[in-house]
Amino acid sequence: MAKYKYVLKYSDGDTFDSYEEYGDDDFEGTFSSYDDAIDAALDAVGSSRQGAETLHMSNPGDYEYDEENYEDPEYEVVQIEE
Repeated sequence: MAKYKYVLKYSDGDTFDSYEEYGDDDFEGTFSSYDDAIDAALDAVGSSRQGAETLHMSNPGDYEYDEENYEDPEYEVVQIEE
């Protein structure tokens, strides 16, 4: 059975790999369908924006956030080789 993961790619070059971050424990980092992985990636993109805004509100000197110019990370869904 095929498994999938998502990778977020931020404009500053950072990446977030769901499989590397969460592994296969309890299936938090892998998904049984391509559509499930897309749904999780879109949720992570939304959480990224919310997290950036929250960090800025708690400490604006260290975390810049401009709602007008914030770039959501791009995402890619990848099939995991077993």
